[in-house]
Amino acid sequence: VTTIVGGAFSGCLSLETITIPDSVTTFGDREFWDCKNLKEVFCEPTTPPTIGVDVFGWCPLYRIYVPHESVEAYKREWSAYSSSILGYDFGK
Repeated sequence: VTTIVGGAFSGCLSLETITIPDSVTTFGDREFWDCKNLKEVFCEPTTPPTIGVDVFGWCPLYRIYVPHESVEAYKREWSAYSSSILGYDFGK
């Protein structure tokens, strides 16, 4: 999987956490729009995937975990979510 199409998980109330595999390079618009229970995202790619509009709109989203060495890159590329981005050891 390299691309997650727009709205793929939109409105999924059972989604609380998700791991984005290293192969993903692109998110469309509103991927996780209105996922009212989504609190944690584990994003494995070292290079931040390109994101569309309002990817995490209307989500409580407390933390986005990314590889330690990529924290600053994610904060630049995903600036709307920079306060939620933290480094994580994916053990690779």
